[in-house]
Amino acid sequence: MRRLCAGNPVTIEAAQALLSEQGIEASVLDDATARAHGGFPFVRAFAELWIARDEDLPRAAEFVAEFLAGRRQAADKREPWKCPACGQTISAQFTECWNCVLDDPKDDPRRNPEAKCDECGYLLYRLPERRCPECGTEF
Repeated sequence: MRRLCAGNPVTIEAAQALLSEQGIEASVLDDATARAHGGFPFVRAFAELWIARDEDLPRAAEFVAEFLAGRRQAADKREPWKCPACGQTISAQFTECWNCVLDDPKDDPRRNPEAKCDECGYLLYRLPERRCPECGTEF
C-alpha cells in the first residue's frame, strides 16, 4: 500500500470515489482513523489517500491529478456573490454566507429575493417547490 496524496478530507474522499469507479482500490486514512490508534484530533482537517496495489499507482496518480486540476479550474471560474439576506459580499470559493449561512442564490432561484419566473414574472423567493405556483412552469 502506497500513499498517493494528502489534503482536505472531502476532496480526498471524492478522489477515492473516482478511483473506485475506475476499479482502483484505495483507502482514506484521516484524523478519525487516527483516533483508533490513540490520537485525539479536535477537528477533521487532514486525510491521506493510499493505493492498495503498487501497479495501480501511476494510473491512480493520473486520475487524481486530473480531478484536482478540474476542481481548481471550476473554483477559478466563480465570481464573488452578494448574500440576499444580509448583503455581505462573499468570496467565490464559498457557497454559503459566512455571516448568516445562506446558500449561494445562484444555485437556487428560491434563495434569491429578486428571482422571477421566466414565463409570468411571479417571485420565486422561498417557494417550497421548484414550480411556479402562478403558471406551473418548472425552474
